[in-house]
Formats: sequence, structure tokens, C-alpha cells
Amino acid sequence: VIRPEPCGVCGSRIRFGKAAVKCRQCQLLLHPKCREQCPSPCGPRPRHHAWPSEGVLADFAPTTPPLVPALVVQCVTEVEARGLTEVGLYRVPGAEQLVREWKRRLLRAGGALPALGSVADIHVVCGVLKDFLRG
Repeated sequence: VIRPEPCGVCGSRIRFGKAAVKCRQCQLLLHPKCREQCPSPCGPRPRHHAWPSEGVLADFAPTTPPLVPALVVQCVTEVEARGLTEVGLYRVPGAEQLVREWKRRLLRAGGALPALGSVADIHVVCGVLKDFLRG
């Protein structure tokens, strides 16, 4: 690492001269110790260098298949991992403030999305996905 950059998993800086791991597909940069906690599957970065804060779904989609925004892939993966036994999965709303906060975090992160495993309530993850798809 030449210039300090944040780890895509823990968020702390990776300092000059320190070892780092970089994904070939999504360019996510992380500490070697954070590799196991890396969100997967990853997706290619969107066609813009920085994600827009608003726009149509295509603005967030990568230019290579599967043409699905990384935010959608990560939310669906998290829901499949922990929420399939939950009653009213997409019907029960998550805490509105947490949904807004996580959506903002994910949009600011761009292609290097923070892990959603730290979100305690799966309804918040579903709320983020629904809100993102609404526009």
C-alpha cells in the first residue's frame, strides 16, 4: 500500500508499506487478517468511479455480467444466509433509522461494501434492499 486506504471489512486504515489483500474482481482492499470476514460474493465495481447517491438502477450496475449492483447481491446473500426462516421477511419493516443509516453507508462505500453480518436485525437488511430498489 502506498497511500493509506480504509480496509473494506473493518474500516481501519491500511498504512503505507503494510501488507494488504486486493480482490481481482471488485478491487476491495483489506487487511490479511480481515480476509475471512470479507463479504461474498463480490461483484465488479459500478461503471462510475464513485457511486451516485441517487439515480436509476443501471447507474449502480457493473458493465460485466451478471449486471446486478453489488449492494443487491450482498443484501440478497445476507438474507439467504440468515433470514429464510424468518416470518414476514420482506413484509415486516426494519427500524427506519437503521435502514436509512445502512443504506447511506452502503451507498457511500461504493464497490467496497461493508459486511452486513454486523446488522443484528435481518429486517433492516431487507429494508435497505427494498428502499434501494424503490429508488
